[in-house]
Amino acid sequence: DGGIRQVSGENATASIFATFPKPHLTIAGGLVDSIISTTIMSLTIHAVIDKRNLIPIWIQPTLLGIGQLVTIFPYSYNSGAALNPCKDLGMRLFLLCAGYGVEVFSYNDYTWFWIPLIGPFIGGGLIGTFLYKILIGSFLPELENSKIDNEDEYFPNDHDTILKTYRIITRTLDTESPEGRKFDYWVQTFNMKPVDCFEDEEDITNPITTDEAEERMKIKKFVKNQT
Repeated sequence: DGGIRQVSGENATASIFATFPKPHLTIAGGLVDSIISTTIMSLTIHAVIDKRNLIPIWIQPTLLGIGQLVTIFPYSYNSGAALNPCKDLGMRLFLLCAGYGVEVFSYNDYTWFWIPLIGPFIGGGLIGTFLYKILIGSFLPELENSKIDNEDEYFPNDHDTILKTYRIITRTLDTESPEGRKFDYWVQTFNMKPVDCFEDEEDITNPITTDEAEERMKIKKFVKNQT
């Protein structure tokens, strides 16, 4: 911008930090654009973080990032896809202090700066939440009388849970197979005898399939959560 801080024009740089509408965008169009984009983002967030959907904790940040990216791409052309009022207002205050002047608020006769502040609350806070509760959430089964352990229900990362997983997978495996050798490595690492890697004597004398073992572990976990 040649050292001259500009909000509009060919050399404008204010839009790098905050959202500003294209010349063709009306006030109503900008408000609708903001409401629709934040509604979509709100639906995505609710779907990902709702525990009833059983989406693993470790994949949720990635899914939320992809959801935001997919929302921004189609809705960024008109005004930059203002999804976060805090970000937009914060950047406007920064531009005001950085020398862009009051035009960051008075742009289009003060008809724009309030849209990125109001639109996300209407779309994301009200409409998106309402639509998810009515169209999706009301049809999901409630997780009553059960608890979800975020550490080992979705992504086991502790030694005990890893060993439990290998107990299920390797009950009927040949120790000479790659899976069996991998299991032996874990046994040696934790200084455990092979017999210690089974739940009880019944698991040794009556080996079960992986699917049956998984179902048994789910039942045991449910019973444990109730006590």
